[in-house]
Amino acid sequence: MWLTLKEDLFDELYDTTKHDLCIAMKKPGTAGGGAEQIRFQLKNVTLDSESYSSSIGDNKSVDLSFSATVGGPEDTTNGLFISGTQIADKTKSAD
Repeated sequence: MWLTLKEDLFDELYDTTKHDLCIAMKKPGTAGGGAEQIRFQLKNVTLDSESYSSSIGDNKSVDLSFSATVGGPEDTTNGLFISGTQIADKTKSAD
């Protein structure tokens, strides 16, 4: 979903249609472009509420609350899906 210049992010999220959200975390790199390590994908979520604070100074925050249906083990269209890579921790022994 790409927003055009005429659309507002909150108007789009508050729409009754469902959305897919993705949060990807990358391995730190010197240029900030490390390989993706883990991905959280939420499918068919709806925005329930939003609030923001605009205190004096540079600190601003927003709180977005989403809800999603968690399906059964064969449901690949609803809920939370986690994927990523496994990196062996060489500091721990197998004992």
